[in-house]
Amino acid sequence: MLSFQDITVQDMPVFDAWLRTHDFIGSHYNFATIYLWAKQYQQLWCRYENWILVETPDSYGYPMGDGDLRPPVLAMEEHARASGRPFVLWGMDDGEKAALEEAFPGRFRYEAPRDYFDYVYDAQKLATLAGKKLHAKRNFVNRFEKEHPDWTFEPITPDNMEEVRQMNKVWEQLNDWGHDLSLQEEISAIHRMFRHYDEMDFTGGLLRAEGRVVAYSVASPLGTRAFDIHLEKAYYDVAGAYPTINREMVRHILEKYPQVEFINREDDNGDDGLRKSKLSYYPDLLLRKWTAAWVD
Repeated sequence: MLSFQDITVQDMPVFDAWLRTHDFIGSHYNFATIYLWAKQYQQLWCRYENWILVETPDSYGYPMGDGDLRPPVLAMEEHARASGRPFVLWGMDDGEKAALEEAFPGRFRYEAPRDYFDYVYDAQKLATLAGKKLHAKRNFVNRFEKEHPDWTFEPITPDNMEEVRQMNKVWEQLNDWGHDLSLQEEISAIHRMFRHYDEMDFTGGLLRAEGRVVAYSVASPLGTRAFDIHLEKAYYDVAGAYPTINREMVRHILEKYPQVEFINREDDNGDDGLRKSKLSYYPDLLLRKWTAAWVD
């Protein structure tokens, strides 16, 4: 019988030994994403032979590992059956869906909820904002630069981390997060990031205008050629702050990691405002993530 346990920062090397050596671009294949949201989604994990398995109260992640897919899937199906619940897998891209169907022909019913599609962009495009489609974004950046001629971008370091914390604290107050459940969950993930920033492989940057921090962004490597933007916050009353921190953060990533080809800005979770914002950057790929329900 599988024995699942809490996901802790100390588990990062186990996950990354596999996650960092494969060509993933899906945000769910990133330890920071898993860890930051583990409490909100009540995620647990265990080892099964050479596989990493993740469960939530009502489903299981697609098994992480290499080799014959049947043993870990059957182990999870047995665990679900013993727990008296349906067996559902989540987090599959098109190739993994095909592999699961090949291993278990006709045993799963598949769906791909639009709310959980990842927005994936060409890194160079976000770093330059070139082209007719992104003209409006360039205009916002130009406005920010004109209105704040002393603006600077800085990597997040121990020397300026407290300023980022204070900016985030004000951002929370301005957004009245105590009355919005989804925002409360996001704030919890943000606080977890701050607590463990130095222990995990985060890359962060801040935007400063008139000497104060007006935006920040935090990301981490995803697979071998992509980066995942976990958090990006800016003051809404500072025109152009969001597209400017977006551009500058990607430039910073490319300076440190020139091999990066793609930027994953994660899903929109069905939020209309987020969807409109992420579509306005014209993603190069809307990455489908399938769920699969076992059919008895």
